[in-house]
Amino acid sequence: MFVLTIDWTQANYKEIIGFAAAFLVFLTFFETNMRRLRAVAICSNLTFISYAIMRDLLPVILLHSCLLPLNSWRLYQLVFIEPEDRHGQK
Repeated sequence: MFVLTIDWTQANYKEIIGFAAAFLVFLTFFETNMRRLRAVAICSNLTFISYAIMRDLLPVILLHSCLLPLNSWRLYQLVFIEPEDRHGQK
């Protein structure tokens, strides 16, 4: 049987940032409010971009660099555009 063990005494700041980014992605799956989901996703994107730059992980940089403006735009829509739609004030 395989058991994953993590020796946190040997972890440097890069691994801690990577785990934080992964944890933020995990949190998005539990969020029911779309505004908070997008906000957490944006934090996750920024954290993953930082981690990927430190680790020179081009695919991760590209993925989260594409997701960041998408999540930002969707949050902008939720905050500034959709409230008008719901009240018919276009």
